[in-house]
Order: sequence, then structure tokens, then C-alpha cells
Amino acid sequence: AYANFIDELYQNVDEGSFSQDTVHLDLRSESALAQSIVDVLAHQFGHPNVGLDSDLFSVGVDSLQVLRLSKLLRLSLGAEGIFLDQNTIAPRVIYANPTPRALAARLFKIATGKDSQNDEPIDEVEALADMVLKYTADLPPPNSIQAQPADEGQTVLITGTTGSLGAYILDRLISNP
Repeated sequence: AYANFIDELYQNVDEGSFSQDTVHLDLRSESALAQSIVDVLAHQFGHPNVGLDSDLFSVGVDSLQVLRLSKLLRLSLGAEGIFLDQNTIAPRVIYANPTPRALAARLFKIATGKDSQNDEPIDEVEALADMVLKYTADLPPPNSIQAQPADEGQTVLITGTTGSLGAYILDRLISNP
């Protein structure tokens, strides 16, 4: 029931149903653009503790804010005379460049025409590999001794059932009482 509402909300963001002003982006240098992004995150999105090298998702940026940020950046670059389609600054660009400094470097290349589409897959693979290393470095080794699950009386709490995987898991749990 609420899946339709959420889908409509994301669609409205994509189609521009939310009024959103542009912001000034300082395109004189990568560092100036990075500071502009920090300012946007502080003033437009309510994240005052973001630094140039802060991981956006660690400071609370969520998926809806990523959609809004990608649109705001695209529209703001358009206001500066740099018109790009929505795929050029898609949310995946923000996910692949999760700090203001990295995002500014990517956007500066796009804005100055020095962006090579051939570099993108390598950048994304490297970024993903870096994230895997970063978030798995301190994981404890797996426990080799596991308790057997109870056959009866289990309580299961599941969140995220609007996505296809969550809906599938919920269906499997319901069909196996």
C-alpha cells in the first residue's frame, strides 16, 4: 500500500514536481566547488557538520537527499550556463563520489569538459573496491559455531519490504509459518 506512495514520491523528485531553487556553485577551482557543495549540504539539506572529506552517508545523507542533491547540482550548473542531462549527474555519481571533495573533482571535470566517459567504469569500480575495504577492515572473523534455530516460536522483524528483495523475503516468511 505504501509502496505506491514511495514510488510516486521518487517519481515526483525525478520529474521536478518539487520546487527547488538553484544555488550558486563556485566553479573557479575544484576546491572552491567542494566548498560550495559543503555549503549546499549545510544550508539546503541541514547537514552543518559536513567537511570536505566527510562521507556524506556517514553524516546522514539519505537516498531521497541524494536524488534532490543530484537535481539541484544539475539545475545549478545549468544556471551557470552548463547544461547537462540528468544521467550526467545521476545519483550514482554521488554514490560513487561520496565526499564533497571527490564529488567536486568529478563535477569540475564534467563542467570543464575534461571528463572522459571511458574513465567512469574504472572510477566506479575503484570507488566500490575502496568502500569494501573501508567497511570490512574491522569486521571480526565469522563465528564457526552457530546455534541451531528454534523450530517454533520465532519472532521475525523485517524492514524494507517495499523493495523487490524485501517483498520476496516477506512472502517467503509468510508462506513458511
